[in-house]
Amino acid sequence: MIKSDSGTVRVAVIGLGAMARAGQLPALARRDDVEIVGIHSRTRKTMELVMSQYKVAAAYDSLDELIRDASPDAAFVITPKETHAEIVTKLLRAGIHTFCEKPMATNLEDARRITELAAEVDRILMIGFNRRYAPVYQLSLIHI
Repeated sequence: MIKSDSGTVRVAVIGLGAMARAGQLPALARRDDVEIVGIHSRTRKTMELVMSQYKVAAAYDSLDELIRDASPDAAFVITPKETHAEIVTKLLRAGIHTFCEKPMATNLEDARRITELAAEVDRILMIGFNRRYAPVYQLSLIHI
């Protein structure tokens, strides 16, 4: 695990829709070795709601502010798929390890570019596929 000098992972969450509120935020908030140092969403109301529910250090109106002021070690990108390539690129260029919900990009060219960038800047890039370990999927793999 990537840890800062304090022994915790400083995490940002970009995109605060149903996926973030049902999965990533509750999981991150209950960990002692994770600090949610910043969140970003399109709407201030959503950010205020999330801040009231979880241990979140700050909410940022722009991704650039979050990167500059929160200095996360890692970030979760849980935004609409059309935004993934631009956001992930910005995070990787800032030296931030990145988890992105599927799909990584909406076209092969962007996916290749992002993958190459992650290797170039020596940062972890993970793509989430939350159904892979669901029991119904596991069961279907047995029959293939």
